[in-house]
Amino acid sequence: MKDKKKHKKLTWQKYLLSAFVILLTFFLLLSLGIFDGLVTAQGEPELEVSSSFSGKPLLGGTATLSVSMTNIGDERGYNLSLEQVFSSDLAEPDGQVTFLSATLDSSIGGGPILPNSTQRDPTTGNLTLFFDNFTDLEPGETATLNITVSIADDESWEVGDLVKSESSAQLYSLPDGSDEPKTDSDTTEAEVIPI
Repeated sequence: MKDKKKHKKLTWQKYLLSAFVILLTFFLLLSLGIFDGLVTAQGEPELEVSSSFSGKPLLGGTATLSVSMTNIGDERGYNLSLEQVFSSDLAEPDGQVTFLSATLDSSIGGGPILPNSTQRDPTTGNLTLFFDNFTDLEPGETATLNITVSIADDESWEVGDLVKSESSAQLYSLPDGSDEPKTDSDTTEAEVIPI
């Protein structure tokens, strides 16, 4: 009887020792990165912004800016937002623009779109437009926003002056926007030409 109990006790200790050795080996291999290739990383959206003026701004006329925002990541991105700043190379606060219209491209259910808010800096004359949470982007999908502004309301504009743009966008990984946004920005400028 003693031999059976002793044998059971030794068998149990062998199993415990074997489990300990297996766990120790697993954690050692894990720390060496052996399993890194086996773990599937969760994808994320990634944002890329590019902007350009469509043609040159006309003195006493309008300027149209195209801002393209692309999800270059491998997961859907949510709540795309854009902060668009228009400025000039003129002495502040000269060289002001006035918002006329904005259109979202039709590939993602586009059409006319209004900014959620606008802000004019009284010191610099810069105009900032805020377009908040206006679409989501699948991987590889691009949203292009065409924004038209007038330079006719400010008589300080002259041929050769520069209309400047700074486009800053953000996109979230989570639908509720509770994570840190993915961001990107782009700047461009265009020279005012005569009509």
